[in-house]
Amino acid sequence: MLAPVLGDDPVFGHMNNIGLEAFFEEAELGRARQKVASWQQGVLLVVGVGASIVSPQPDVLIYADLARWRYKAGSAEMRSQTWAQTISRKVRV
Repeated sequence: MLAPVLGDDPVFGHMNNIGLEAFFEEAELGRARQKVASWQQGVLLVVGVGASIVSPQPDVLIYADLARWRYKAGSAEMRSQTWAQTISRKVRV
């Protein structure tokens, strides 16, 4: 599926119109959508890449993104302190 748009360069591909949905197996996606559509037992949390594809009309949609450089900076900070110290310093209640 991706070979035609990747080209010869190992780093850069070509702009294309392949959507995220193309990377999911149709049968599995259908089963997941059916489960979401028929859910009646309380709160259902759908998390991960493609959550909005599985649940196209959610009551609440939260998008979270973390840049790689920020994660690396945070990871170094987390290694130098305990988790509780880091959270208490960043979150003032």
